[in-house]
Amino acid sequence: MLLTLLEEGDENSIEEFLKNSDSSVIISELIKIGTDPSRKFLWVRVNELLTRFLPDIRIINFYLDSLADPNWPGYSEAFNQLLEIGDIILEPLEQQISKAIEQKDEMWIESLMQLKQKVLYEM
Repeated sequence: MLLTLLEEGDENSIEEFLKNSDSSVIISELIKIGTDPSRKFLWVRVNELLTRFLPDIRIINFYLDSLADPNWPGYSEAFNQLLEIGDIILEPLEQQISKAIEQKDEMWIESLMQLKQKVLYEM
């Protein structure tokens, strides 16, 4: 339902859906849409909607996962959003760094370490 509303761009219907739906369902649907490569054209709008529900841990993890590929359309927005959230991301960030190391994903490790440095610097 939400995917159709986003594709149609009907802002009134989107707002009505958000108002009348459970936040957990909304977050799950937005993350599902945001992780679908065929829907990357919707990432900016998905991000705008997700920010309403921060600092939900599922969204933080979604943003951290989005840092795996610097070429992903939402990379910059995810990085900046995580910076705005601040030091409460440090625990999930450490968990994602461990995950990236396990996967030997050098680009993801580098992105996560850059984020960690910036968060710690701004504390």
